[in-house]
Amino acid sequence: GMDTIPTWYEYVYTDSNRVYNYEFGNFYMLYDFNAQVGDWWEVAAREYYYACDSTGKVQVDSVSTTVINGDTLKVLYTSQKDSSHWSFVVRIIERIGCTSYLFPHPYTYCGVTFHDEYGPLRCYQDSAFNVYETGAADSCNHIDVLSIEDNPGVAMNISVFPNPFGVSTTIVIKNSQFYHVGEKDLSLVVYDILGKQIPTDFSVRQKTDQQVEIELWRGEMRSGMYFYILSTGENIVYNGKLIVD
Repeated sequence: GMDTIPTWYEYVYTDSNRVYNYEFGNFYMLYDFNAQVGDWWEVAAREYYYACDSTGKVQVDSVSTTVINGDTLKVLYTSQKDSSHWSFVVRIIERIGCTSYLFPHPYTYCGVTFHDEYGPLRCYQDSAFNVYETGAADSCNHIDVLSIEDNPGVAMNISVFPNPFGVSTTIVIKNSQFYHVGEKDLSLVVYDILGKQIPTDFSVRQKTDQQVEIELWRGEMRSGMYFYILSTGENIVYNGKLIVD
């Protein structure tokens, strides 16, 4: 019976072993890995929790270290300060963050549901850190998108025109293997450069012995670059770029 709350773009940066996030037109401290026991900092609330305080106070209760993938990382255990509505329920690990939810939780009831609906963090990975699994899931799953290079046994020839496009564009699949594919068998998903899925409309416009034409309407896509993933229900996947003029 839980709802899904829509979010927005989050801006986070790190400097001098501190992490900041952008909220209410300013950057607030998110984590301070220079802090010692008894230190505290102000955190930003989430805007859609109108009944809670707009900011909270987090204090450090204890500090320790942990070794993950050969790196010794600082660990902070915190709690709310001065009856703050906002805090972090579980430990905060350097480079990874809070292992239940990246941002502060509503720690007491103030018009929102209970904090245990958040998280937990399943996995973390970056280019220098490899994969860290918290144990919240049996394994860290991910989706591989096949390209022509990944699957040379499938000879696909995808054309997109016009590209850049205005109101609509046509994606042409020039391959007889796709002739029998119906509109219900096709999956066409479009993402912006930040990975957010963009609602779009498409239809199978025309089929011949050698190709299938799919017409895509720009919908909510504004000017810029997008990525599409096209699949046929037979584990044949193609991805490419779209430019909206």
